[in-house]
Amino acid sequence: MRPLALAAALTLGAAVLFPTPGFSQQPQDPLLVSITVIEEGAEAEPIPGALVQISGTDRRAVTDQAGRAEITVPNRGLHRVTASRLGYSSTSRNIVVEEGRPASLRIALAVDPLRLAEVRVAAERTPPRKLDEFYQRESRSMGHFITPDDIARRRPHQFADLLRDVPGLRVDCRFGGCDVASARASIAGRRCPMQFYIDGMRVFNMSPSEIAAPDVLAVEVYRGASEIPVEFNRGTAMCGVIVVWTQEPGRRHGNGR
Repeated sequence: MRPLALAAALTLGAAVLFPTPGFSQQPQDPLLVSITVIEEGAEAEPIPGALVQISGTDRRAVTDQAGRAEITVPNRGLHRVTASRLGYSSTSRNIVVEEGRPASLRIALAVDPLRLAEVRVAAERTPPRKLDEFYQRESRSMGHFITPDDIARRRPHQFADLLRDVPGLRVDCRFGGCDVASARASIAGRRCPMQFYIDGMRVFNMSPSEIAAPDVLAVEVYRGASEIPVEFNRGTAMCGVIVVWTQEPGRRHGNGR
């Protein structure tokens, strides 16, 4: 080989093996797939938040508010794209990706409402906390107690109806009003009026007619001074005490225990 030809060959080989700095191969454009996910139907509304994935790879993306997403694929050729979203049927489509050519795919998902298993909820009615002491006093068997169950069963038209069957009481209703007194005690031979407590508070000059039956949750009746517990005995209730517990807002008569 001539010296000049040999030198040219060596220079060309060096250029191939050791390229001059600043000169490099242009990087290949990424193989990008543009995917639009819509709702199946005439409206073709975009579906945001749908998951799109290239099958057999870890390449995935989530659609934006316009239902669009972009994914790069590892190589050209045939790829399968799957789109899914809660409330829709999952759907897969094929796409061929080639270098230098834009690749786009439109996937329509059919509405598939989520079907939940039947759930049955059972709740046991519990008495209001205000009746805790009511039941404690009832367990001591002092006095007469009308429970929420009793009231629900009897369905009184007026509050005085609850007191008619209480031994030791006299209930007198006339001219649209009712009066209740103790039959066991008297003051100088006259009727002995009883004291009233509403939700634990003493109420003066109370008439049974002023208490609406639907508002009553439970009742305690103490027919003489010997029955009255300390919390309701102010030293002046010689004729007895009637304690009325009222319904809480939103509650109705039912199982009180």
